[in-house]
Amino acid sequence: MNNFFQQYRRWFVLGGLMLIYAASSGIIVHTLPLLYPSLIDEFGWSITQMTLPATLFSIFGAISSPPAGVLFDRFSVRRIMLIGVTGIVVSLMCFSFASSLWHLVAVYVAFGLAMSLCGLTASMVILTKWFYGKRGIATGLLLMSSSLGGAIFPLILGSGIETLGWRNALILVSVIAACMTLPAILFLLLDRPESEWVLTGTESASQAPRQALQGPTLRAAIKTPTFYLVLIATGAIWFTVIALTQHQSLHLVKDVGIDPALLPLVFSTFFGCSVIGKFGFGWLSDYLNKELSMIASILLLTFGLLIIRGLDAHDTTMLFAYAAIGGIGFSGAFTTIQLLIAEHYAGNSYGKILAIIVMVDSLAGGVGTRVMASMRDTTDSYTTGWELLITLCILAIIATFIIRQLNYSKTAAGPLN
Repeated sequence: MNNFFQQYRRWFVLGGLMLIYAASSGIIVHTLPLLYPSLIDEFGWSITQMTLPATLFSIFGAISSPPAGVLFDRFSVRRIMLIGVTGIVVSLMCFSFASSLWHLVAVYVAFGLAMSLCGLTASMVILTKWFYGKRGIATGLLLMSSSLGGAIFPLILGSGIETLGWRNALILVSVIAACMTLPAILFLLLDRPESEWVLTGTESASQAPRQALQGPTLRAAIKTPTFYLVLIATGAIWFTVIALTQHQSLHLVKDVGIDPALLPLVFSTFFGCSVIGKFGFGWLSDYLNKELSMIASILLLTFGLLIIRGLDAHDTTMLFAYAAIGGIGFSGAFTTIQLLIAEHYAGNSYGKILAIIVMVDSLAGGVGTRVMASMRDTTDSYTTGWELLITLCILAIIATFIIRQLNYSKTAAGPLN
């Protein structure tokens, strides 16, 4: 009975993480770009200016990730996440009072610092302590929650903008975020299980590979070529997916010329379909090679980029085909990245290693947002930017394939002793 309760308990923990991630990433990363066209019209900012706060969000999130990773390995992650969630809710409230670009910059810097305390790194540190045997499904469900947030909150914000104005709509969203996240941390989360049995769902933790439970140290990890190939692959994908999510609304309204009223439905479709990608590729990764699953997801993302590059305002079929295919590919790539990292580095130093990788990835995402904006303002078109993202997807596929070959060679060689 006690074992049954322990196994049941981990799903409550996962549910709490999902609520937090749906509200934090679902709002900040996936929903707030919906405001960009309205803010540009109201304040007269250029695209480069409009995306400056999001760029600094990535940079400050990256800078604060390694110190946060150290904290996660030493202190209660649950308590640290409570600080981060509170910061997000307060910052969302402050967003509604923004009257200049620098006000918005300050809000996004606060977002970056807060997300480093309660975002993906913190969630994955807790998740990997509660799951081993079903880590792929659990990770897929966790990451799926941000897509659920990305599917639901654009509809709430879009409807609120029409009826309340964007400022009051943001206050409404911040209240909903507080109601989702604070009770989840207080009543659902626990830092770790009382017994390692929970990791496998079996009666003995000895059935889980000890290397998976202990993992390599940061010093050992950085001495291997796999670590740097992981940085190349994940950095290229983060550059791509952050640039895509930050600029797709501007491209669709300013370049393609779709009706802005249609944008919330496109966003909802994109992130609704990404639910399929995150859960589907998470489930698939429990049964297939992690690297092959990641390559398949990147191929779908590449196909989505090819579609958005050639979109026409009058072709709503292709518009929603992009939203579906791009959403599945984007989310699948994002999910398989986390599973690839956990496969290689889950253990006692996982928080520090993941924080280093997230730092590099977040910087790549910030650079991606900035480069896309500069290309758009320079050429008056997003075409060159989409071509750059497609090229980076190909680079990520190559790096992931090499990782697979290195792992295969290492496995075939067997232990040296």
